[in-house]
Amino acid sequence: MLTTSRNTALLLGLAMCALSGCDHPGASPTAPSLATSAFLMSGMQGTGGMGGGTPTYYGYDRQWFDIDVGTSNGLPYGTMEYIDSGFVKSDGHYPDFVVGPSWPGTAITGFVQTSSACAQFQGMGYLKNTGEQLAFDAMACDHGTPGVGVDTFEIQVPQRLITNGGVYRAGPLPLVYGDLTASGTATPAAPIP
Repeated sequence: MLTTSRNTALLLGLAMCALSGCDHPGASPTAPSLATSAFLMSGMQGTGGMGGGTPTYYGYDRQWFDIDVGTSNGLPYGTMEYIDSGFVKSDGHYPDFVVGPSWPGTAITGFVQTSSACAQFQGMGYLKNTGEQLAFDAMACDHGTPGVGVDTFEIQVPQRLITNGGVYRAGPLPLVYGDLTASGTATPAAPIP
């Protein structure tokens, strides 16, 4: 007959095995392997839209983006286009914010993995409507495929005030169409004894 402390240890071990899984069918339930793999993200790509899609005088109140950002040899790179169809600028067009080699002075200046699914990136973009160069900060999350309803995107342009005097910010919102895809490598982690 097992002692009370041995019963407690056995039950705790079985619970840990049920939650984390034992690597070997015959492994002792009191010593499950907690080996995991880590995903090292090197990029995030995708096109999609977010927002309610509410009809407005100008179209649909949605935000559209197309990104290809990441790091290569430790240096950030990328392109982005972002359009907010919820309002128009003084030129009569939706705000169109771009980053890439076609737009001198723009660049992705930082890319950091914040979780197994998300990356934050920032840089300097160009607002085509006004000719302004503006700093931005964005976050993209790849929570699954297809991305509709699960992947999220957000962007903030701290230098740009919108109509109500607030800083421009959209999201984080789930995608209503499109998909985000994180790229990188999975590296096995050492088992925890």
